[in-house]
Amino acid sequence: MLKKESEVPFSSKEFISLCSSKISDKDLEILHEAVFDGSGNADNHKVIELWNNFVVALHIDLASSRAEKMGIDSDEYSVSFRQIPGSVDIVKQLMQASNPLEAENLLFSVKWDFIEELCTNHFFDLVMLITYYLKIQLLERHTAQNKEQGLEAFKHIFSNIQATDYKI
Repeated sequence: MLKKESEVPFSSKEFISLCSSKISDKDLEILHEAVFDGSGNADNHKVIELWNNFVVALHIDLASSRAEKMGIDSDEYSVSFRQIPGSVDIVKQLMQASNPLEAENLLFSVKWDFIEELCTNHFFDLVMLITYYLKIQLLERHTAQNKEQGLEAFKHIFSNIQATDYKI
């Protein structure tokens, strides 16, 4: 069982490889569509549809809130898609985070908790595989973000800005 604090037991690619010899081709195809960013094809499974709707709705709410904060008309981002109970509070907490890492950790936790809800009362079925796969992907992304990598990325971007000759 994976927990929020877990180390990634194996990569998402390794997980798919392990599953490929244990489940049907149809189920494997469905499993491939469970993508942590909500971009997978949800036509063949309700849990993937619920996940995709959750991620898209959360991102729309975030975009709308950021637009309002920047003084941009948020109606462009306010699609009639708000289906997340408590999304206003979630977005408010994210926007009040003291730094991007804190916001990212909160977002990770919110997504993890939603996946936990999706797999409630599922044990040895495709839903459990889908949610486990989503958790592995979230853990991979979460553990890839650390202070050292962030500082290196910042230095790289900043050096590119300094090297660019801007003429105004």
